[in-house]
Amino acid sequence: MGTRTVRSRHCDLDSPAEPRLSVTVPAEVAAVLRTLTLIDASTERLVFAAAIDDDHGVVLLVGTGDDFDELIDHIAAEANHTTNRRHQKRLDTAFDTLRHRSPTATD
Repeated sequence: MGTRTVRSRHCDLDSPAEPRLSVTVPAEVAAVLRTLTLIDASTERLVFAAAIDDDHGVVLLVGTGDDFDELIDHIAAEANHTTNRRHQKRLDTAFDTLRHRSPTATD
């Protein structure tokens, strides 16, 4: 599991394209991401366009570094606002997993 660079399907001739990156996460983390309610449309596309690898029990998320940063921010916001401890723990796990696997991680 890890990060790799993939080519973008989008072409913008006016600005250099930000590379598309892929991050694998466990299926359990992907399930938590699908429960997020405090996300915008672009983050929702990142989550729901994920590819499932049943053979390895992982899910592949593909987006830009900014996409992953925004997803991590949305997870943190939702974890900070939920009153359900079980859901908060699952969000915290998703946050830690993405923070460590994100191509923009600084840890």
